[in-house]
Amino acid sequence: MRDAAGAILGQVIRLLDWLKLIDSNLHKLDTLRENLSLLELVHLEARSLVEYLAEQAVEVDHNSETLRDVLDGIGYTITHDLPQSL
Repeated sequence: MRDAAGAILGQVIRLLDWLKLIDSNLHKLDTLRENLSLLELVHLEARSLVEYLAEQAVEVDHNSETLRDVLDGIGYTITHDLPQSL
């Protein structure tokens, strides 16, 4: 489970880094197309992370109901904040 938690944290940090880059370039007209491409990348990676979280939640030992709930909650939160499509 430690490896899964590390992978999840790594993916979340990567998504936050992409969003930070988009934020820093938001007001530059010449980077609007680049920002849209980055947003599409963030969207795809976030969807991939949600799928990974769902897989990990299924694999969690039945004795770790709390961990399963945490993984489900993270997936729900990410999905709630994502648009259905770009």
